[in-house]
Amino acid sequence: MQSVATPVDSIQQTRASLPERAAIGLVLALVLNALVRAITGALVDVSGVDPLGWGPILTVTIVAAVGATAVYVAVSRFSTRPDRHFTIVAAVVLVLSMGPVFTVAPTIPGVTATMLVALAVLHVTTAVGLVTGLTGVIHR
Repeated sequence: MQSVATPVDSIQQTRASLPERAAIGLVLALVLNALVRAITGALVDVSGVDPLGWGPILTVTIVAAVGATAVYVAVSRFSTRPDRHFTIVAAVVLVLSMGPVFTVAPTIPGVTATMLVALAVLHVTTAVGLVTGLTGVIHR
């Protein structure tokens, strides 16, 4: 039996454009980070701890999204498997980004172990959201 492609099949297989995927990744990362921040705020008092403020979380997530998108573009130009190679680069960057969480953040007055865990989780949720969006795991 011969398979016939329908217009619906073509639409479902169409990959979103890079700006759309970047936007999806940013929104996903922001939602995940908002959940982590809300849960952390319900567990411990985060007032006075700048890295867990809404403004820094929003700003850093947006900067990460712009940077991740630029890296994805660069990887796409040099790779025949950009999604795979971008994911590897993102994993390396995630590991490196944990350095300040465990070296600098503990020196901030008022930071507790729970807050350090929350900061680490915020790094992970940002990475997961951006990689998921940019690689097209979530389709439009």
